[in-house]
Amino acid sequence: MIIKCIENRRSSLTIEEQEGVPDKDYIRIRKEYVVYGILQFGQRIKFCVNEEKICSYPTWCLSSFFEIINPLGSRYWLCSIKLFRPKRNGYRFS
Repeated sequence: MIIKCIENRRSSLTIEEQEGVPDKDYIRIRKEYVVYGILQFGQRIKFCVNEEKICSYPTWCLSSFFEIINPLGSRYWLCSIKLFRPKRNGYRFS
């Protein structure tokens, strides 16, 4: 799966989406990223991407910051259902 960053600032999100998001994420606008995983909790979806110039390991970023360029996920991805807290169950593909 390939995505392209279209925004990287918290102020571009709705009030509900802003909780727990840093003021500015360290992804670069107009850069295309390979998605290593997808995480979904409630209405939130995050992509696992790697920004090599800033961080040495992949990190989770809100899907609202991206547009999907190529929607095909890896055939090697696995699905897991996570039960953390009441009302915070989620799915992870990676």
